[in-house]
Amino acid sequence: MPEIKNAFIKGKMNKDLDERLIPNGEYRDALNIDVDYAESSDVGALKNILGNTQKDSLSLTNAHCIGHVKDTENDKIYWFITSAGKDMIAEYNVATEAIDGILVDTGSVLNFNEANLITGVNVLDGVLYFTDNLNEPRQVDIEYWRAKTAADNNTTTTDLTAERITLIKKSPMAAPTLSMSSSTRGGNGTSGNTAVTSSLNLASSSGSGLINAKDSGTTITGTFSVAPNYQANDVIIFSFDFTDNEDVITKTEARIKLASTYSSSSTSFSGELLTVSQKMRGASVAYSCILEEDDPLFELKFPRFAYRYKYNNGQYSAFSPFSNAAFLPDTTVGAGSGFEYNAKDGYNLAMVNTLRTLTLQNLNHNIDATVDEIDVLYKDSVGNNCYVVDTIKRNGGTIASTFEVKDDQVFKVLPSNQLLRLFDSVPKKAKALDITANRIILGNYTHQFDLPTTPPTFDIKLKNRYTAGAADRVQKQSIKSNRKYQIGVVYSDAYGRQTPVLTDKSGISTHWR
Repeated sequence: MPEIKNAFIKGKMNKDLDERLIPNGEYRDALNIDVDYAESSDVGALKNILGNTQKDSLSLTNAHCIGHVKDTENDKIYWFITSAGKDMIAEYNVATEAIDGILVDTGSVLNFNEANLITGVNVLDGVLYFTDNLNEPRQVDIEYWRAKTAADNNTTTTDLTAERITLIKKSPMAAPTLSMSSSTRGGNGTSGNTAVTSSLNLASSSGSGLINAKDSGTTITGTFSVAPNYQANDVIIFSFDFTDNEDVITKTEARIKLASTYSSSSTSFSGELLTVSQKMRGASVAYSCILEEDDPLFELKFPRFAYRYKYNNGQYSAFSPFSNAAFLPDTTVGAGSGFEYNAKDGYNLAMVNTLRTLTLQNLNHNIDATVDEIDVLYKDSVGNNCYVVDTIKRNGGTIASTFEVKDDQVFKVLPSNQLLRLFDSVPKKAKALDITANRIILGNYTHQFDLPTTPPTFDIKLKNRYTAGAADRVQKQSIKSNRKYQIGVVYSDAYGRQTPVLTDKSGISTHWR
């Protein structure tokens, strides 16, 4: 009997007639066809598609395919396979008919299970996103992991860990440590360090009061009280407060540039008088000596610093906690007490930031080997904008965990919503996954954690900020008084996902007044 072939231009299925009686343009049964629909109407058209061909070159024992996805843009198919000896993700290239292993796991990293099918999977920009309602939702950079998989598919892919293929990425969970100094050099005679004095007569003649000073350009010789941390050609500020008979204080100052032959191990010095007050004490007096340095970095600000990670797939983590304010008060005012109130202007003169050197340390908390860059972040106390100070890039397989802040210039501002991104709210597992508008959507998911059935209890006490036997107050962290406080705890997992604040009546205190 001859084979019957029809062009099904009517696109109509007719089950009422025998196939020998069906009019041309209709069909009774159809295999290997697909229907194309127009987006704006219900009209569709049938087209023939090729049938299936069995491909098997992986040599797996008791293998089961638990999921698959088509990459129609690149004419490739991806299989998710579990077998007796290994789990793997394989790729079939339609053009070359080659089968490659993308990920191979002979252990328990992929943790595929025949009973848990891959129920949600998509391909976007060369990355596989999938979920199986058993493990964390995952992402696999196809080309990155292909390069780390052996050609024979018999060994576990190099560097394969669950953290590296998990959809949620770890964020820093500790604030950076601050190493601060009010001097760029440190040591005797520098900002915030041990005072150095020198007995000099910088007046043009002798006298009991203030008289005309020596001319600029005069060579001055003298001796420091202790060996300071000065170097040749440094400019030293010599200051002296003169009090007259009517208790009027006059501040006098001179700037002397040390000679190029000055030795830092010597107390004797000579130098050129650069500038000087119009009148100076007409006798040899003990001048306070301090190294002239650049202006402080954040003189009128209370800066705080944090950091975030950029992963090798271009994703950014949430911010780390912010540090305490990088602030060093001026301890030279108020006769060294660090407190001097200006009644006219209405503020404490010591509340000026004298910070000149700042190094951020421990920028590698919770870091992963797939982190390519670390963004150093800055925020001051009077605004909500968060800025990127600089970016630390991975170099030769290592990435620096320290960063020196050299000036108060910032690089760029970040979107304001990133400041509220405490963690990435990715569920622990999900059944459905899809992508729309380049955003991942997860459905039928399991979220959050099982919390303790009983709330936490607290034992709150007040502790004196003074140290027993010490004459001065020891600097310690404090809280504001005349307020009611309530203590709570937050649980967090390794990826930074947090519970709500858990508290109890025992955490309320009304005694901090």
